[in-house]
Amino acid sequence: MKIKRELWILLILPITYTLIYNLKLDFVGPYLVEDGLVESIGAVAFLVASVVFIYLFFKYTDKEFAFFGRSTKRNIYFLLLGILFFLAFGEEISWGQRIFGWSTPDSFGDINAQKETNIHNLWIFQGYKKDGTQKTFFENMLNFNRLFNIFWFLFCVITPILTYASNKFKRLIRFIGIPIVPLWIGSFFMLNYIVFLIGINMDDVNDYVTGHNYTNGFDELKETFYAIGFAILSLFFFKQRKLQKLKTPDPV
Repeated sequence: MKIKRELWILLILPITYTLIYNLKLDFVGPYLVEDGLVESIGAVAFLVASVVFIYLFFKYTDKEFAFFGRSTKRNIYFLLLGILFFLAFGEEISWGQRIFGWSTPDSFGDINAQKETNIHNLWIFQGYKKDGTQKTFFENMLNFNRLFNIFWFLFCVITPILTYASNKFKRLIRFIGIPIVPLWIGSFFMLNYIVFLIGINMDDVNDYVTGHNYTNGFDELKETFYAIGFAILSLFFFKQRKLQKLKTPDPV
């Protein structure tokens, strides 16, 4: 039986997590740290997603798009997604600080958990306070990881499911104009989160005798797969628009 390409993409998730878990941390550790290969792949994936979505915004004006009931020649959501993922790319590389090696101003380093020139590591967006204590539930509402999880869950999972399940919701989405994520890509995001949770809750995920810690590595891997998921999504819409262009005859 021929396995669909989408299923192969989904299988990458458990296979990769399992391989990393079963390899010696001394071997895979350098690839999972800050600025390591895995995080770099994630940054490039965000950049790919940004470039493709911005390209789609400017390139395709041959059909009518909707934006809260108004008809537009360009898909405004593609532009918004392109800007969002460019910001994510910039944040991942601390806007080039670690590449070019400039120092963080003292005033900014004092309010940044990693003393870097980025926004997502500011103390206000962390899950813990500067003294190391955990924030309350409401204090943690600005946590960047939580906000990002809410975004992909609503955009990539909940919206597509409700669109396919409810005609009323589908009409609402058409009125708003939000591009619909295919269910298999939504499954990619959901499976990534589930496999990550399984991995970090294994009894021997952290070896306190040897100091081996897979939790941080799994977290970097999870974020990179999210970035890859959005890159795949951008290429899906690119392919979709290409096919629609081919089916639409040029005006005589």
